Amino acid sequence: MPKIQRFLWRACASGLAIGDALNRRNINVDPLCGHCGECETTSHILLGCAYAKVVWFGCPLGSISSMNGNPSISDWIYGWKSFSNQGKKEARSLITLCSFVCWFLWLSRIDLVFGRRLWHPSEIISAAVKAFQEFMDVQSIAATISPTTLILTQRWIAPSADFIKCNCDASLSLDLCRSGIGFICRDHRGMPLIVVSDPISFSDVMVGEAHAIRMALLEMIKTGFAQVMVESDNINLITHIQDGGGTSPLLIRVIIDDIIHLSSFFVCCSFTYIPRGAWLTPWLGKLCR
Repeated sequence: MPKIQRFLWRACASGLAIGDALNRRNINVDPLCGHCGECETTSHILLGCAYAKVVWFGCPLGSISSMNGNPSISDWIYGWKSFSNQGKKEARSLITLCSFVCWFLWLSRIDLVFGRRLWHPSEIISAAVKAFQEFMDVQSIAATISPTTLILTQRWIAPSADFIKCNCDASLSLDLCRSGIGFICRDHRGMPLIVVSDPISFSDVMVGEAHAIRMALLEMIKTGFAQVMVESDNINLITHIQDGGGTSPLLIRVIIDDIIHLSSFFVCCSFTYIPRGAWLTPWLGKLCR
């Protein structure tokens, strides 16, 4: 997942906003770990703290996740290459699960600092394993279902109760010189919470699709949604977003960078390709009429 990849990259580059790093930037915050009172560094939060060690000891990785001494987070992640000895598929699973454990350790630290809640180690393990299983299930399904089958069977699927699903679309008519974007955000009951259509001008449909997603994220941030799922029928755009934007065309590079930045404002934000089908409300298909 691009969001977790960026998080791990920032962890290795000492780019996370934690006590030790903030103090070195002359920001006056408590530099000590909220769990054990030792100096709060990235490696300490994710690996060295007794709290983190309990999580790693109790997770399904077992001895695989054990570490000798007190390695830096970058050295430890570099050591993941040894997982390849167990085969490509198993290595991918191990790296993915390690990444989710790190991510939920970080989320638990955020909740602790801001006084939201204190996670029990077992809660971190359960959340990481659940997210890992859901991610691997989606990857498995995507690898086995043909695009034709998806087009025939795809219907709007309600999100879980704690998520908001947002479907975005754009329409372009070169003959009429008209274009527009739209999106609809719905809860687990299918109830529309935000519905927007905007006849903005663009000459490339992917640019319009990107504008739609960016506008949708801004509206959902403004509304205060925490966990969101964004769906679009433009597979190329979704692929560029999931890849972090590095290989995207210059035409949409800035918009994708904005989308990736805005996604960090949510506790959880995913981007998924879904073929145009029953989820598409009529007004989205009539933006240019």
